[in-house]
Amino acid sequence: IFVKDEEGRYCMVNQAMAALHGTTPQEMIGKKDEDYVGRNITTPQEASRFLEDDKDVVETQRARCIPCEPFTMPEGTVRWFQTTKVPLSAGEFPRHVLGIATDITSRKKSEEDLLETKQQLEYILGATKTGLDIIDQEFNLHYVDPEWQKIYGDYHGRKCYEYFAGRKDMCPSCAIPRAFETKEPVISEETLPREGNRCI
Repeated sequence: IFVKDEEGRYCMVNQAMAALHGTTPQEMIGKKDEDYVGRNITTPQEASRFLEDDKDVVETQRARCIPCEPFTMPEGTVRWFQTTKVPLSAGEFPRHVLGIATDITSRKKSEEDLLETKQQLEYILGATKTGLDIIDQEFNLHYVDPEWQKIYGDYHGRKCYEYFAGRKDMCPSCAIPRAFETKEPVISEETLPREGNRCI
C-alpha cells in the first residue's frame, strides 16, 4: 500500500511495499520510482508506466485497476501484481494517489502452466486424429477438439446435439445418459449430417 503525490513522490508506504524495494518505509518517503532504476529494482519502462498511470488518476480523478503488471525485484526477478489506484483529493493528501498492489505471481504462473498443458493436449489430440469432446450430464459442451471447431465453430454455450447434429433435443442413439448411469465406458455410433453423414 502506498500514497504518491502528483509528481510521483512517495508520501506514505507500508512495510510490504518497502520490502518489495528492498528498503524501509522511511527511506522511500520523497523518492520516485525512477530513483530505484539502476539498483536492480524497476526498469525505466516500468517507472515511466507507473508515473503515467499515477498522473492519469490525479488528472481524471478516476480510479484505475491494472489487472496484471510486472515489477522487477531487487534480485532482478520479475513478479506480477494487480494494482488499484484511487485519487485522493482532500485532507492531508490533495491531488495524491492511493495505491494497493496485490502479488498475483503464483496465480499467473498457474494460469500459464494450465495454458501450456492445454496446448500440449490439443497438439497430441491433433496428431492422433482422434476427436475429443467434454460434455456434462445436461449435454452442455465444455471442450471440443480444435479440428472439429474448424468445421462446427464456437462451442461455448451449446448443447452437443445442437452443435453436431443440428437437433433441438437429444440424439436417439445418444450414449451419454447410459454412461452416466452405469459409470462405465459406452460405445455408440453417430452420423454427422454436416459432414456428409460421416459415421463415427
